[in-house]
Amino acid sequence: MSPDHHRHERVGEEIAHEINAMLAGELKDPRLEGFVCVSEVRVQPDMKHARVFVSVRTESAKERTDAIKALDFTLDLSQERVERIEQLLKEMKTEKRSKRESNP
Repeated sequence: MSPDHHRHERVGEEIAHEINAMLAGELKDPRLEGFVCVSEVRVQPDMKHARVFVSVRTESAKERTDAIKALDFTLDLSQERVERIEQLLKEMKTEKRSKRESNP
């Protein structure tokens, strides 16, 4: 068996550790305080996707619902925006070069 055979499992454990550290101190959302803990992270062997399982320790259904809502992350589209801006700049540069070459 290769040393990388269980790498995705080790990565999942590390992700769980980091998220729990964030929940314990970095995130300042009262809906998460003392209630939420990452119980497991399953990372696909190709490491393209991970599923995070959380435990919400409270008797209140409303507090559980609020905690899950607090964990709802927004998709980061910044890389797509950067790529679009770069493409537009490239097109502008090409157009500018074409105009210079056609108007000596």
